[in-house]
Amino acid sequence: MASTTSTLSITRPNAPVSDYGKHTWQYYAGPAIALTAVMLLAVLFVITAVIADSVSQLSDPARAAVHASRLGRVQAYQAWLLPAAVAAIALTKLGIAVTLWGIVRRLWIRVEAIKESLPALVKPHGGAL
Repeated sequence: MASTTSTLSITRPNAPVSDYGKHTWQYYAGPAIALTAVMLLAVLFVITAVIADSVSQLSDPARAAVHASRLGRVQAYQAWLLPAAVAAIALTKLGIAVTLWGIVRRLWIRVEAIKESLPALVKPHGGAL
């Protein structure tokens, strides 16, 4: 007795595709995620540059009082800048992965289209056109 259960596939389309020219959701989501992550990295870079300028001014001995007040703020910024940068890099990789996932899905759609059309191109006696 044949099993009637079907398995869901991450790469292959689960339903037959009727419109082969239609873009998958990964076509739009992957670059959007990666672009958002790159913009976040740019903002973090600017914040880091501003903090670096503040730190370079702390070495002046005439500004000892300013040094004490700014040091706490610099340490607080550094506490969240590194995890935010790591998260932005992870988001960039996620965007690339989603884009590649979409490419693999489109390849499977094309393979399924060839599977459907190839038997019609072959003569009944096994020869090609």
